[in-house]
Amino acid sequence: MRSIHMNKWRCIHVLGLGFLLCLAAVGCRHTLERQATKTQCEYEPVGEVTVWVDEVDALKPVVFSGTIDAISEEDYQRKQLSIIDENSKEWSIRIHVPGMSLPLEIGQHYEFEVQYVGGWPSASSILIWDRDGLLFAGVSDWEVGTNVAQGGVPGFGIEKISTDCGSRPHSKCYDELRNAVLKVSTDGESVMLFHGESARIGSYEVMCLTCQDVVYNSSCADAGLNTVSYAIVRLRPVPARFPAD
Repeated sequence: MRSIHMNKWRCIHVLGLGFLLCLAAVGCRHTLERQATKTQCEYEPVGEVTVWVDEVDALKPVVFSGTIDAISEEDYQRKQLSIIDENSKEWSIRIHVPGMSLPLEIGQHYEFEVQYVGGWPSASSILIWDRDGLLFAGVSDWEVGTNVAQGGVPGFGIEKISTDCGSRPHSKCYDELRNAVLKVSTDGESVMLFHGESARIGSYEVMCLTCQDVVYNSSCADAGLNTVSYAIVRLRPVPARFPAD
């Protein structure tokens, strides 16, 4: 899929960078601030979710359901998911989520919604449901809801909140790289995380992989960064323990 879109995205990446410059300008980003420690301000991003469906030439979400036939390891800690749908069609998902294992089992049935928008940077998202509801969500984007997961993550509110952090070290392509906070809410609860942090909320675990504000320098054309990337996974229930007779 990447090779299919490569030339197209080279043609529009300049327009995309212009939009990123707007997002980083005054009035284009969330301005609610919170206090942060010096250590939190120095955190570096962990990475980001990357996911696409092989041989699908579409910018809109791809939705299908099926049974996991195989899960294989590839280079760069990426996994390939092979799924067989009810019409015996085989689907292939390529996915990388830094620092975590996917909660999927071979032989089990799931519903998938995957979106990949190429460019610099590319944006991607995946939502996975099982019979008990939302199982997993992974998103990377220029800003929350700009390119992918525009309908949000079902049952969750997602915000990126600016902080009073100073800029992290950066190249000449950026005027500022400031750590921001990912706020995730559900059922009246919320957690606020810097990249590299995780927390439980309800029956889910939230992992913040990247959350930052970027001010671009116009001297570089290919310097776009995703400012938000996160994963949400439903926790496995703890089996009940009964005293021995």
